[in-house]
Amino acid sequence: MATPHLGERSVGVAQFILMNRPSVAQYRFVAGNTINEAFSGPPTIMFTIPKGSWFRSPTLQRNSVSRVEENFKGRTIAQVNFDDYASATIHGDSAINFVRIVEIDKAGTVLPAGPIVVVPPPYFFSAAHRSITLSGTAPSAAALATSLPPSGAMALSFPRRCDDLTIDNTSAVPLRVSLGEGMPERSIAAGASLSLAFGGTVLYLSGTGGVATFDLTATVVSGPR
Repeated sequence: MATPHLGERSVGVAQFILMNRPSVAQYRFVAGNTINEAFSGPPTIMFTIPKGSWFRSPTLQRNSVSRVEENFKGRTIAQVNFDDYASATIHGDSAINFVRIVEIDKAGTVLPAGPIVVVPPPYFFSAAHRSITLSGTAPSAAALATSLPPSGAMALSFPRRCDDLTIDNTSAVPLRVSLGEGMPERSIAAGASLSLAFGGTVLYLSGTGGVATFDLTATVVSGPR
C-alpha cells in the first residue's frame, strides 16, 4: 500500500510525492472530506495517473503556480488544486481533506487502498506547530496474538510528525491504537483517553468487539520545536 509524502501545501496547491514500486502501473487518487468518507464512504475518485508521471490538475495546467523543473526519476508527482474536485464528498482548497492512494498493478488488478493522508488547509504550516482535531469511526477487527495492527485497521498518516497526541475513545467498546505498522497496539477502554507526548506520523486504529468512535487532538510539527 502506498503512502505519499505531502511535499507542498499552499493556496491552490497540494503536492503529493510517491516512490515508484516496480509492480505498479498506475496510481489512483481518492479522497473524502471526513475520515469516515475516506475510509469507507466509499471515497470519491479524483484521478488515475501512470507511474512515473508528473500530474497537474486542470487549474494548475492553466497557470504556472509551483511549476518547477525537477528531476522526478523514480517518483510519481501529483500537484492538486482541490477546487477542481470539490463536491459533496470533497472539500475545496480552503478546507481539510483526506486522501488515499490505490495502486493498480501491471495486470490491471486494483490493490487495497493505502493509509488515509491528512491534508490540512493552506496556511496550516505557516507556524512551526499547529493543533489539529479529528474524529472518526475505527473498524471492528480481531486483535492479533502478536499485538501488531491487524489487516483492515484504519491507518491515519499525518503530513508531519505529531506531538502532544490525545485520543478519546467515545464508544462503548475498547479502541486499540498503534503508532506504526510494526508497533504493538495499546487498548483504550470505552470512554477513556490516551495521551502521548510524542505521536509519530502514523496511527492504526481498530475496535474490539465492534466499531469504535474516537476523537483525537495532536500538535503537528512543521519546524523546530
